[in-house]
Amino acid sequence: MVEAIPVGGTSDPIVPARAKPARWTPAATVIAMATVLVIVIWAIFLLLCWQGFGTTLENAKAKAQGAADVVAGETTWMLGGAHAILAQLAASAPLPADITAQQKAILDAALKPLAATTSLGIYDAAGTAWADASSPSLPQNIADEDFFKVLEAGGDWTVSPQRNDAATGAPVFVVAQRLGGAEFGGIATLTIGVDVFRSFWEPQKLGQDSTVSLARIDGWLVGRYPPLPKALDLSTSPVFAPGSADIGSYVSESSPADGMARIVAFHKLPQLGVVAIASIGQRAVFAPLWSAILIVTALIGPISIMLLVFAFVIARMLRQSARTQASLAAALDHNGVLFREIH
Repeated sequence: MVEAIPVGGTSDPIVPARAKPARWTPAATVIAMATVLVIVIWAIFLLLCWQGFGTTLENAKAKAQGAADVVAGETTWMLGGAHAILAQLAASAPLPADITAQQKAILDAALKPLAATTSLGIYDAAGTAWADASSPSLPQNIADEDFFKVLEAGGDWTVSPQRNDAATGAPVFVVAQRLGGAEFGGIATLTIGVDVFRSFWEPQKLGQDSTVSLARIDGWLVGRYPPLPKALDLSTSPVFAPGSADIGSYVSESSPADGMARIVAFHKLPQLGVVAIASIGQRAVFAPLWSAILIVTALIGPISIMLLVFAFVIARMLRQSARTQASLAAALDHNGVLFREIH
C-alpha cells in the first residue's frame, strides 16, 4: 500500500526571504536635489557677499589714501608757505624791535594768498606782545604756551596743537618761528583758523561721517574738519605706532574723537613734523553693499522657500503614487492567488 505524502510536506528547512537593499525613493531624491540646489545658491551668494565686502573695503582704502595724499599736498603748501614767510621775517629782523612798519605791511600782503584765516603776531623774549603786532587770536603774553617754550629751548620753528581763539573761541592753531640768532630774541607767529581744513575736505566728497585732519608727529591734533571743540591726543592710534609706515591705511572700529567706525588713511610729512589724515565713515562705505545684499536676499529667499515647498509637494505626490501602485500590485497579487485557488 502506497502512503500518501501530505501536501506541503518536505524535509528541507525553510529559508527566510532576503531583505531588499535600501534605496532612494523618487520622493527622497526630489527633496535631496532641491535641498542641495538651495544650499548651492546660498553658498554662491555668500561667496559673492564676501568678495563684495573685500572689494568695497579695498576701494574705500584707496579712496581714503587718495584723500590723505591730497591733504598732505595742501598741507605742504600751507605750512611751507607759512614757514617761508616767518623765516623771511626772522632773517630780515632778528629782533622784534627791528621790524619796520613797511616790513609788517609786506608780510600782511604775503599772507593774503594763503587759503586760510591768518593773523601775524610778534612776541619778545619774555613772551609779551610787541607793540601793536600781537595776534588777536593769542593772549598778550604767551610765555606759558608750549610752542613758545619749544622755541625758547632752541627750536627753529614749530606747529602748536589745536587751541581756541582768545577772542572768538573758534579753533585755531599756531605756526611759530624763533627770532634772534644764538641768543633767543622772541618769536613770530601765524595763527591759522581750523576752517582751512574745510577747503581740503569739501572737494574730496568722502561722504557721511568722513573727516580730514592734521596732527603733529607726537600725536596731538593740529586741526580737523568737521572741527572738534578742543585738542585731542591721537598718539594711541595705529598711525603713530612705532615702526609704522609713512603712508598707509587701516580700519578703525571706534574713532578716539567720536567713537564712529571709519576707514582711515594717513600720509606722514617728516620734514614738517605733521601727519595728514583722511577718513571715510564705514556706514557710507558699506551702505550700498548692504542695500544690494538685502535686495538679493529678498529675491532668493522666497525663491528658495518656494523651491523647497514645491519639492515637498512633488515628493508627497510621488509617495501617494507609490502607495497607489503598491495597493494595485497587492490587489493584483491577491486576485492571482484567488484565481489559482479557484483553478
